[in-house]
Amino acid sequence: MKLTVVSIYHNRQDYIQESIDSVVEQLSDNMQLLLVDDGSTDDTYIRLKEFERNNVKVITQKNMGFTKTIINVIENSDSEFVAIHGSGDVSLPGRLKHQLEFLESNPDYGVVGCYCHFTDMVTKDNISTFGHDIDGDVSTKLLSYNIYTHGEVMFTKSFYDQVGGYRKEFKYSQDYDLWLRMSSVCKFHTLKQTFYKRMVNVDGSVNSNAHKLYHQLLFSEFAKYCHTKRLNHDKDPLDSNGTASLLEFTINSKSLIKLWKKSILEGKDFLTYCPSNSFNYILRLSVPVLYPFRSLLSKIFGKNKV
Repeated sequence: MKLTVVSIYHNRQDYIQESIDSVVEQLSDNMQLLLVDDGSTDDTYIRLKEFERNNVKVITQKNMGFTKTIINVIENSDSEFVAIHGSGDVSLPGRLKHQLEFLESNPDYGVVGCYCHFTDMVTKDNISTFGHDIDGDVSTKLLSYNIYTHGEVMFTKSFYDQVGGYRKEFKYSQDYDLWLRMSSVCKFHTLKQTFYKRMVNVDGSVNSNAHKLYHQLLFSEFAKYCHTKRLNHDKDPLDSNGTASLLEFTINSKSLIKLWKKSILEGKDFLTYCPSNSFNYILRLSVPVLYPFRSLLSKIFGKNKV
């Protein structure tokens, strides 16, 4: 199989028809779509099964979360290329064909995105069209921002395997961490056509939940921290020290100090901003180390709440 498209669903029964139709209509004989129901408690799995056919496979499982699920799916794929499709999003006509043609014609490129159209699912308003003109080495540029929305991307599996794929520790920003690591082994490109429509403010999504957005920020900064170490020819902290590397990150991270500032200004316990996954324990261990600075930060930022 030349291309595998992966789409993972959790309690998205109302966002299935148009989303999956948009991919199925683009599948050719050398493409397949893998739909994964990640432990939904609504009728998501039943709805997904309606699409099952020769080149569309449906998998159901106990809830594992997005990152572990996508790792497992890609590990079991023998396709040369992998495309991500966000649950509820729409791949516009021509997306798969043009992205695949680009990667096949440019073997030193490993990741290709496109321009994206954003639609607010609450107001039903068309928000904006998003895209960065990317071509070539992005290893330094990526330190400024994530150049892609996750669902728009297609990548070469051999480059993905070369860097070890997604990392299970990243509950959020797993895509950003992957692009940062893949930037060391391949070039990136953005097609200048709008081939993807992303839905925002969907119930349960990261962009609709302020608490999840804080967690995403933390993981994003940690991904950049690891990448900076690699660019300086140091070992990747997560690879060498496991989750304990987050302790070093929390002590040295400017972005984490910003979260401390926010917690002080809002009068909230800093731990409310901590991620609720395996990193949580390590981050909590770092709090006693950082806590003596809290009173100083309170004076600096003008609100002495503890």
